[in-house]
Amino acid sequence: MHFRLLGHIEVVDDGTSLTLGGIRARATLGYLLLNHNSVIPVSRLMKALWPNGTPATGRKMLHNAISHLRGVIGTNSMTARAPVLLTHAPGYFLRVQGESVDMIRFRQLVDVARSDLAAGRWEQAAGTLRDALALWRGPAMVDLVEAGVNWAELTALENDRRAAIECLVDADLALGRHAQVISELETQLQAGPLRERMAGQLMRALYHCGRQSDALALYQRTRTALIEEFGLDPSPELQQLERAILNHALVGGTAVRPSADQPAELIVHSDSASPLPSRPASAGLNAVPDVASDRVVPDTSAGAEASVSTVATDAVASEIKQVSIVLVRAIKETGEASDPAAAALTHERTTRVVEAEAARWGGTMAGTLGSLWMVVFGVPVSGEFDAWHAARAARTISHRLTRQPPNEDGPDGDPSGAVVVATGKALVRPSGGSPSAVSGAVFDRAMGQLIAARPGEVSMCEQTAAAGRTTERRTLSLVNVPTGGASEPFVGRDHDMRVLQHAWAQVRRLHHPHLVTVLGPAGMGKTRLLAEFTGRAAGADPAAECLIGSCAPAEPGGTGFDALADIVKARCGVATDGSESHTRARLASAVTGLSGLNRPDWVLGHLCDLVFGTTDGGEDAVSAWCSFLEATVVERPAVLVLEDAHCAADAVLDVVDQLASSTGPLLTVVTARPEELLGRRPGWGGGKRYASATVLQPLDDRDIRELAATRLGRRNRDGAPTLVDAVVTKAGGNPFFALELAATLAGSADRPVSAVQHATGSTSLSLSLPPAVRAVLDAQIDTLPLVAKTVLLDAVVLGASFCGGAVAAIGSACAADVEQGLRHLERLDLVARNGQLSPAGRPEYEFRISALRDVAYERLVPAAREEKQRIVAGWRFRLPDSDKLAS
Repeated sequence: MHFRLLGHIEVVDDGTSLTLGGIRARATLGYLLLNHNSVIPVSRLMKALWPNGTPATGRKMLHNAISHLRGVIGTNSMTARAPVLLTHAPGYFLRVQGESVDMIRFRQLVDVARSDLAAGRWEQAAGTLRDALALWRGPAMVDLVEAGVNWAELTALENDRRAAIECLVDADLALGRHAQVISELETQLQAGPLRERMAGQLMRALYHCGRQSDALALYQRTRTALIEEFGLDPSPELQQLERAILNHALVGGTAVRPSADQPAELIVHSDSASPLPSRPASAGLNAVPDVASDRVVPDTSAGAEASVSTVATDAVASEIKQVSIVLVRAIKETGEASDPAAAALTHERTTRVVEAEAARWGGTMAGTLGSLWMVVFGVPVSGEFDAWHAARAARTISHRLTRQPPNEDGPDGDPSGAVVVATGKALVRPSGGSPSAVSGAVFDRAMGQLIAARPGEVSMCEQTAAAGRTTERRTLSLVNVPTGGASEPFVGRDHDMRVLQHAWAQVRRLHHPHLVTVLGPAGMGKTRLLAEFTGRAAGADPAAECLIGSCAPAEPGGTGFDALADIVKARCGVATDGSESHTRARLASAVTGLSGLNRPDWVLGHLCDLVFGTTDGGEDAVSAWCSFLEATVVERPAVLVLEDAHCAADAVLDVVDQLASSTGPLLTVVTARPEELLGRRPGWGGGKRYASATVLQPLDDRDIRELAATRLGRRNRDGAPTLVDAVVTKAGGNPFFALELAATLAGSADRPVSAVQHATGSTSLSLSLPPAVRAVLDAQIDTLPLVAKTVLLDAVVLGASFCGGAVAAIGSACAADVEQGLRHLERLDLVARNGQLSPAGRPEYEFRISALRDVAYERLVPAAREEKQRIVAGWRFRLPDSDKLAS
């Protein structure tokens, strides 16, 4: 079965085009294919299908479309390579192989062609690119576009097509086919007149065909369009090309071949196709343009026409990120290896185990080599718990490979292999599609660990182990924290505490339910606030119950039903490590002891399913849980706490919504991250008679000082600057950041700080960030919309304060996008206006969290960072004197 997106959307099976149904089913399939091999939440799918608002029957219409598509792509083949559309909370997962989707095949061919360009194999590159472009039968998903679909993924796909055309033109120009490319370039520039790279190619072709005046006229048209659209001059490379044409100094150059000592790369695919080779890190800059770039990059080889910049355009898009690598070695010590068929079967089974655990824990299967498998965590998107998830994946893979019974669907148990995990920085380079090239010393360290690992061992580097210890602490929610057991002082939350206490007093006095939502970003102290509140609530009314559940998933893709199970366990007095028979007895005793509970046997059955993890999460399970809870609060008031509700499935959020409108003295307190919860439920808590919310604000410097001083203990001593000052500067009002920074200082004998002498004569401390803080900030950066992330990574090179004009001057985003990105960052409290205006009337901004700027700055590849700084310096030089101070 083949899926065709490069033209009208089509599914072909054995040469027959299948009927896909109406526009809704076609759009659903198209969006799932654009995001293949990824879980797409239902809310995201519905927003894509109905961008102007979901109709009342939207969820049912989506369900019908999914059912129809399952009938279309259903197959009798049970092989691992067959396409399948799965329900996977909180949405759907379409598994396809790379060779079955023309979009993926197109991007793979472009990657191969870029490798040929890097090696100077112009003819092979041109042939491969023509094969890739021949897959296009028209604009991508043209039938959906004509119906009004306007997804960002489709724009990116069309940009990939134009970039491939640019690569083909580069190969043809290197082969001297100047006249043949002119017509195509002129057509493309009519559609996108601001693509500087393509304009430069056409200028070269025109010049070499004896049309110097036409080449210069094209430059002037491009310059005028850029100034009118963005207020920017052409890039230095294009200006240099114009001067070379004016001076009749334009000659052909040869590509710089990659050196033999280039570091190896790993191509990380989101689909399960075999990795394809990628362009080496430092190929010839003019001969090997980046697929995602619009900039012309000069050839720096001998004989090249110009050499004004040595920054590869893909370096600008590349990032230095923290990743965790899992390497799996599976060696059969038996004579089975002499039987190729048996060895292939064992290899296939092992691959299924590794792929399954990689998907379960949020990793990306990077490829295999013989008896070696590689999984990467943190690519393409960083998560807060990547290292911990990598460690959990390594343990479960090892367990399944060494203890798998022969009669199960997996490799026979074999203790001779080993699994290792290494965490560290790596260079991650997008290549215009799903694959990302990852390189760095972390791979060498992982391989060294694997060589030294004993048979059956799971080995982890210290950085992975440290991240795991921190994660274990962070995932200890209120469920595991003794009432009033927090060790750090409770500071800066008096207003939020009053909101909770007032609601609790109203619940007890009026015997009605009340919903309080506590919103705040990661680390802002939601759990600490609730620990203090539940302690005080228990003290004010010893007869009241506090029932606590955490929706934070034990593994990626969790639904939050564990929170409901936690609450049942707490109410029934079920021990975490109790036997199944003991647990069932306690549940039965609690259910039968509730007066007025209808259908107790039915309720008990569903509660057992919740506690033992066998629930289907359906309406009956939710209704049984609600009946149990409502019967509980009839006897005495109760506080119900659901932590991290943004992680919960829609069914769990519906339960909370139902409780807020029920009867009885129940205070429901929900904690969540605002963007994630309100993005899914914009009207959360609205329209209810008894509902309130509080948003946790950053703590002021005085409160952060108190937290840091308590954690530092004896390591805090007088002096200027103090360790506390360094913590306050970096934490940005985030109590978790402050405590982690102080704990790192308190537990470090070598003091991970260094004194920095400023030009003013003052001194401050430069403080290294703990891995847990860095992981939170990395995840924040990667979950930003593309425009906001682009603006952030440009702004970090401008200093402590900046204005939108300086960000726009870098050129990664146009002025309108810069304003949009800044508004989004401001809404998330990542940047704030400092109250100053430039002479042009533009507001100035500063970073709310110093540590965020540090993490974003370190993500930039040094060459890209220097290029951004060079562009800004040139922009400032061209400003009128009155504007320079404010720029």
